[in-house]
Amino acid sequence: MERVFRADQQVDPVTMDSGTDLIVWWHKSGPIRAIRSATLGTVSGEFSEIRTGEHVMRGMFLVSHPRARRGYHAVPDMQAVDIPPTLCDLAGVPSGVQFDGVSRRSDFLNE
Repeated sequence: MERVFRADQQVDPVTMDSGTDLIVWWHKSGPIRAIRSATLGTVSGEFSEIRTGEHVMRGMFLVSHPRARRGYHAVPDMQAVDIPPTLCDLAGVPSGVQFDGVSRRSDFLNE
């Protein structure tokens, strides 16, 4: 990892709207095959597609919650706009704003 920073420290929070909160810049010296967290463990895999660019349409959403479903689960049709309402819902925090996406809480929890 090259650098991690909060978006609100780089952009005026009033004008950044509902974009991303945390930005990670990766070293480009080689492929990323694993990510390790002291609390979540190691997530690893091999990327099998050949791409000429860096933008990947699929992503990973890691959840740590007392009632989280364990293991890997594909969430069909989840979009980036669903992440903010899902995070608010998982945290039990009323957002106070109207999101473009919808909460996908039930896809992540054993309820």
